[in-house]
Amino acid sequence: MRYELEPYRTPEGYTDFPFTYVFDATGITDGINISNLSKPMQGDSDFILRQIIGADSCVAAPSAGGKVQFYNGSKSKMTQTQIIAPKNYPLVPEKRYKYNEEISFDLYNTLRAFNVCGGTPIYTSYIGFRGVKRFHGNPGYRSGVTPYAWREVPQVYVTDITVNFSRFAAGTTNPNPPSRFVVPLDNYDFELFQINISQPGALLAGGGNSSAVGLTTNDFGITLYDGQGHQLSDLPQPALWVSGAKPTAATQQIYQAVVPVPPLVYPAAGQITFDVTSFLCSTSLPQVYDIAFVGVWRVPCTSDINTLGNASQITAGRY
Repeated sequence: MRYELEPYRTPEGYTDFPFTYVFDATGITDGINISNLSKPMQGDSDFILRQIIGADSCVAAPSAGGKVQFYNGSKSKMTQTQIIAPKNYPLVPEKRYKYNEEISFDLYNTLRAFNVCGGTPIYTSYIGFRGVKRFHGNPGYRSGVTPYAWREVPQVYVTDITVNFSRFAAGTTNPNPPSRFVVPLDNYDFELFQINISQPGALLAGGGNSSAVGLTTNDFGITLYDGQGHQLSDLPQPALWVSGAKPTAATQQIYQAVVPVPPLVYPAAGQITFDVTSFLCSTSLPQVYDIAFVGVWRVPCTSDINTLGNASQITAGRY
């Protein structure tokens, strides 16, 4: 569930909102070097970059010369030389980009990842720049404060979704629009720590299902919203960037995903809303997925401190 070395702290007077800028590389040309690519900021806040994810989906394998070079907001190089394209590149210390800057980068020996669709590829090559938007003050984003004393109770909301539409409309190259899904919440604030995506097991001949398996391919993109309708990314994020589920108990999760960071608090009796963009072809439809939203209820505490299980957690409204 929650692992903290020290409490997450946003600078005084600021609000941090988890966000991922997504660069769409599906339209680049394979087999070349491309310099001066960039992902502009949206202009509404500074951006604190903490992770680069998915660069491996845009260049060839290291043995074939696939490399990348990223730049700071000042246009200085982030590393002295080009580096092997990482699946997951945590940045310590974090990098700050001002509201009017852009994240620039170079790609060496480009090669796009794709899902096979009857000989026609559906490209799944994207680069994610993950961190937080940092706003001065509170510009209408939920602060995460619950207006009552509360204690944490583990809770998981699981929903099944069916993707029965392909990436492109039949016989065209026009993308199908995303489909929206909603998960109703209960009568407590819900703090979301992690999202796990898996596929239900196959039907067994003797009845029942085999065990569910974690997702191993980017079958779709997902756009998650907070409780006030703000997007957590400017474009859909490939599912493997979002899911923390392991393919099997003994297999490491491909992108080491933990979303959202910092956690989001959804208000009582609200809903978790997300859009799904298909990366599938029509011949593989339909597909069913389990999506688990893992977190805690913020359950109101009683007024009698003697009834509380852990009085040492009484801080800032939390029991």
